[in-house]
Amino acid sequence: MNAKEKFVNGLTKFAAFMNDNKYFSVLRSAFARLLPMILIGSFGTLFSTLIANPVTGLAKWIPFLEKLAPAFIALSFATISFMTVPLVFLIGLYMGEANKVPKYPSAILALVSYIMVVPNIVEITTKNGETVSIGGLSTSVLGAEGLIIGLIIAVLSIELFSALMKIEKLKIKMPDSVPPMIATSFNTLIPSFLVALTFSIGGELFHIATGEYINQFIYTVVQAPLQNVMQTNFGIVILVLISQLLWFVGMHGGQQLVQLEILFSLQHWQLI
Repeated sequence: MNAKEKFVNGLTKFAAFMNDNKYFSVLRSAFARLLPMILIGSFGTLFSTLIANPVTGLAKWIPFLEKLAPAFIALSFATISFMTVPLVFLIGLYMGEANKVPKYPSAILALVSYIMVVPNIVEITTKNGETVSIGGLSTSVLGAEGLIIGLIIAVLSIELFSALMKIEKLKIKMPDSVPPMIATSFNTLIPSFLVALTFSIGGELFHIATGEYINQFIYTVVQAPLQNVMQTNFGIVILVLISQLLWFVGMHGGQQLVQLEILFSLQHWQLI
């Protein structure tokens, strides 16, 4: 076997591993479901610039169009700036399917676990110049900045949930006469409670130990440096090359990487 055949063989084995791997399969499915929303959101930002902006858009000649800016901003916020929330839900859903546990309780539990480890207090400045703290979630939690920790929490929470669901003593058994939906809710009650308690306490202990919430720590250490690299022309080219290599060996690389290509490209060209 020559060097070329060895390279192709190794690449094929790697592609097969990624295609068959449970976690890569879950991420691929979740991103594929979310991709239309990312594209819709990018159009919202584009329309805001080309139509509603009084300097660069049609609003320069038709002032009324400037009033449509909040609609385009809302379109972008509800899709791109809110992308982590539906993504965590979808990962929980597909992880539940992969682990053969109730998928909808899994999806909700993954989202709940993520919300519990991120800050739920935001600071705002009033008209008087005072800074006050109120309950809420910041865009850094809802949007792209929360992606990596969202993925991690979603996977870990459902793996723990799946392990606890295998312990029959933790399930509340209901009579056969009880509707399946109600029975499932009681079966998953104790495992869900233990998972939620684990991540709630774990998130707060991390905050106490480091002075930062886990999403802030992950973004500073991992995601921000990675984004800086991928927002360059070189980074975008690397993503495209990897995608095409996966297609070459028969794996749908575009489904896994095109989402990141679009996201990093839009950020690079300041569209989001």
